[in-house]
Amino acid sequence: MTGNKFFKGDLFKVTASKSTAVQILDEALIPDEYKREVVTVRVDKTAIKKVLQSGDSVDGAVIDSSKLNVTFKKGFRCMWTDL
Repeated sequence: MTGNKFFKGDLFKVTASKSTAVQILDEALIPDEYKREVVTVRVDKTAIKKVLQSGDSVDGAVIDSSKLNVTFKKGFRCMWTDL
């Protein structure tokens, strides 16, 4: 694929462009000079969400309802209305 490809409809435009990424075929064969040790501590958002939804509080966390999920399905016509 050369250049950007796009589709433009009445309601939206979709653009696709070629990208590159390194694919690791066998991590054991990668020399140590290209490896780094990573220690990760992650917050359990699923557990916090359950606690918040039950009415309890968790210091440093709140429920964010400001985002809107949009799903496009093939074969349906849509009309925007206020939610």
